[in-house]
Amino acid sequence: MSRLIKHIQVNIPFTMLYDSYLDRFIENGLNPEIGFDAKALDQYGASDMAPVAKAFNERDATISLHGPFFDLSPGSPDPR
Repeated sequence: MSRLIKHIQVNIPFTMLYDSYLDRFIENGLNPEIGFDAKALDQYGASDMAPVAKAFNERDATISLHGPFFDLSPGSPDPR
């Protein structure tokens, strides 16, 4: 099972990863597909994201990012 886990991405919103699940992802060797919505991009900065990136980079995880989208069209309902 651990060989399989190294080859899959697990989707999680950045807010949930940052607030609650980072340690679980690291402990279980999960590769994140980190989702950012417009609110998270406004709320968190590089100083918040750096420790998350460092934790995954230290264990050589594969990271993918998912930007904001709405109704299968690029973009978002971002008020700005």
